[in-house]
Amino acid sequence: MLMNHSGSTYLLNLIDTPGHVDFAWEVLRSLTACQGALLLVDASQGVQAQTLSVYHAAKERGVKIIPVVNKIDLPAADPERIIAQMSATLDIDPSEVIRVSAKTGIGISNVLQAIIDRIPPPTAQRDQKLKALLFDSSYDRYRGVISLFSLQDGQIKKGDKIISCHTKKRYDVMEVGVMNPEETPVGTLYAGQVGYVACNMKQSSEAHIGDTFYRMGEPVEPMGGFKQSKAMVYAGVFPVDSNDFPKLEESIARTAA
Repeated sequence: MLMNHSGSTYLLNLIDTPGHVDFAWEVLRSLTACQGALLLVDASQGVQAQTLSVYHAAKERGVKIIPVVNKIDLPAADPERIIAQMSATLDIDPSEVIRVSAKTGIGISNVLQAIIDRIPPPTAQRDQKLKALLFDSSYDRYRGVISLFSLQDGQIKKGDKIISCHTKKRYDVMEVGVMNPEETPVGTLYAGQVGYVACNMKQSSEAHIGDTFYRMGEPVEPMGGFKQSKAMVYAGVFPVDSNDFPKLEESIARTAA
């Protein structure tokens, strides 16, 4: 989104992540592309397990944290108590906490201003070689895999040929654009921007979160911290007859062996 502040226009790239602790992977992959994070705490429930998880993950990655107390419009809200709890648990300065209500719109403008004032801009250079961090992807039945990139350096446009540092596969860029909030094609994405790239990638398995891409003929050092993800399935399996538990255990042991 574009925002005018103090006579200047700022481009803000905002990522919404699930707050539940079970979605820690979604939070971690988003933090790799961010310079700052909004730490939302419910004004009626206070600091919870996911609050601590996100807070420490953001601190480890060195991103600027903006503490926000949400839902101050609820009858059960006690923002003063929650802010004191955040200060004691997370060592947060109470004066930095922003009180908001997403439902009524109270304090939202203060959050946007804090993003501009407190979070540093990306340290990126347009005149350097292309270095693009892939931090998310989706699949389109007509265009294939649509990758979301955070451009660390350089620029990318339609017609470029890019290569994955991890798989060494080459792709032809067919379309680039920004999310505003839907896909909006643009001519070029520049260093410091976040946008989508359609490059005839056929399989979702080719889009490795944390992978670095560069322009063909201009190799770069890959971004640090990349780890190939492992596909996992969590399932609760129970036999219809409780007497079959030993058989079920034996069958699962064979499958996992």
